Amino acid sequence: MTASPKKKYNLEDIALQIAKHVEIKDRTYHFKTYKQCFLGTDVVRFFVSSGLVKNAKEAVDLGNMLVKEKYIKHVVDEHDFKNEKLFYEYTEIMKFRASNNPHLSVIGQEEGVSISDEDLEEIAFSMQWGLKTYPRCFIGEELVKWLVGNGYAKGVNHAVAIGNLLMEKRLVHHVTYEHQFKNENLFYQLSEENSEEKSLSDLNLTDIEMAEIITQMKKKVEIKTRQVSVTIRLKKKVANP
Repeated sequence: MTASPKKKYNLEDIALQIAKHVEIKDRTYHFKTYKQCFLGTDVVRFFVSSGLVKNAKEAVDLGNMLVKEKYIKHVVDEHDFKNEKLFYEYTEIMKFRASNNPHLSVIGQEEGVSISDEDLEEIAFSMQWGLKTYPRCFIGEELVKWLVGNGYAKGVNHAVAIGNLLMEKRLVHHVTYEHQFKNENLFYQLSEENSEEKSLSDLNLTDIEMAEIITQMKKKVEIKTRQVSVTIRLKKKVANP
């Protein structure tokens, strides 16, 4: 099925337009990160708003034309193109074309930025003091997704409650001890004092469940060295009165 039997599309040009108008970035699902991908819903929205198609159904048909002609694909090849929050990426063929075609070099690159040398120096100076690396940590919102996805929690609020219970039992902690457990992009670590396995005979049922969660976390949740992202707000310099 085609998006419109009376209209012919330049599919390579449309693929290029996706790179220009749809957010392409690293995304995480079930603690696995997929590099430089975009959402099916975002592509559908762009196709309709740009006038390429009349409605969402035609947008999905056009997306499947791109899949069929190997311009884009689902990140793990499990889905056709759908108007859903599924992850899609450019195919290796398209990436190869991009590397040899200056008109497609926008794929995977950020928009250009105009900034003065003076401001760049200020950013570099601020970054020297602002960056901080934390070893062997995980992200709160990723643990929430894992707890819900694996049946340990009935929903987000329940998962957050479990996270705070883990903190109360000193099994995990915020990297700088500044936050309770939250469903946010905050860094947490397994507590060093609980790195060795406890004897289950010394634990009640709730603690056994907590111990199982910790054991499975070590296997399934992405625990790695992470660096704090620095947000720098530049202000115009004003002469002293």
